[in-house]
Amino acid sequence: MPHVEIIFMQLQTINTDPIKAKQNLKNFKNAMQKIRNEMDKIIEKIDSELLETEDELVPQKRRHYPRSHLSVSTNRKIEALEVCDSIIQHNRTRFTFTGYLIATVLFMKEHFIEYQKNFSDQLLSDTVTAY
Repeated sequence: MPHVEIIFMQLQTINTDPIKAKQNLKNFKNAMQKIRNEMDKIIEKIDSELLETEDELVPQKRRHYPRSHLSVSTNRKIEALEVCDSIIQHNRTRFTFTGYLIATVLFMKEHFIEYQKNFSDQLLSDTVTAY
């Protein structure tokens, strides 16, 4: 799934702070929810493509449609919804705590020169609060 790769890359950047991380995670959740909400259309498209492929491969006389075609389609939908729900839930539980990212900003060597002139008490306070 490209969405998983995108969120992984966004969270791995050096400049990620808790605010950006929360926004990226919210965007990911919204994208997954959109896919979940459009599952009927996705399954319908897959089923129609499978039927078209079957029409091309199997001669008309030998074609047998299983009685459970509807249940196969329904099972596909249920499984796909479970996958979406699992990804959304895993995302929620794994990334609920992103406050530690503020501490990484404190220890970036690029900021040490700036800290000599003006150290951010708010940054330190946020880090202490996170831990």
